[in-house]
Amino acid sequence: RVEHALSASWQVMKPNQMAALERNAEGELARTLGGALRRCQSLRYEMSHFVTNLQYYLMFEVLEASWATFEKEMAAATDLDQLIAAHNRYLDEILKKSLLERRSEQLYLKLRTIFELVLRFRGLASRLHE
Repeated sequence: RVEHALSASWQVMKPNQMAALERNAEGELARTLGGALRRCQSLRYEMSHFVTNLQYYLMFEVLEASWATFEKEMAAATDLDQLIAAHNRYLDEILKKSLLERRSEQLYLKLRTIFELVLRFRGLASRLHE
């Protein structure tokens, strides 16, 4: 949802930024507006970079690595109890690495706050470019 919001804000911001700069090619207002629009684009880029890197971490460092370990343990299991134990370890590892366990609650809440700010930014950027 957050990545989609940032992508949608770029689709709105970029053409409007170009149009605004073309219409206001001269004067102090144009320089002020151009600077504000560039800062918005830079902020959007930084947010997008953060979200992309977090997605990469979750997909490749958490899910893919944990799945590879689970597959090995699954192949080595000789009975249902070992398979269930391997599956439980897999789930525990994903929760731990995904920052969803109780020990990571503060970090999870901070990430949630960041995502809420990204969504607020998208709303403000959309209103700015109406």
